[in-house]
Amino acid sequence: MSTLRLPATLCGIVIGLSGMTACARPTDSAQAAARTFVDRFFVELDQRGALALTEGVAHAKVEEEVRLLGDEPPSTRDERPRVYYRQLAADTQDDGMAFRFRLTVVVVGDAPVEPEVMIRVRQRGGEWRVSNYEVLPPRAAPPAA
Repeated sequence: MSTLRLPATLCGIVIGLSGMTACARPTDSAQAAARTFVDRFFVELDQRGALALTEGVAHAKVEEEVRLLGDEPPSTRDERPRVYYRQLAADTQDDGMAFRFRLTVVVVGDAPVEPEVMIRVRQRGGEWRVSNYEVLPPRAAPPAA
């Protein structure tokens, strides 16, 4: 087995960059909170992880989903749909911000669907939290070219 040797300066840069990302919290900005929620809840299907990012109505919704899942083991990576997303809009509101994302959900053997998701975030105690979210009805994705 061979080992990869990196120049000392490159090692320092890699360590520095990884340290910067490790120190950033997912609730440091409104956009980071919204994106981290989408990653955990929709992409990774980690409802318990998403719960830690929520408050208010969003907390109640995710808590109910966690309750309904119970002790159900998480599906394997091969069984899960692949979910991709892109941000469509960001709007300032009286008490926070609202983000709109388009998800593309790909299940083997089915046509992709593209629901839109509205994520509302508020700042509390120096951290941004998801206060509500809504999944809008999906539309069929255009056929792949």
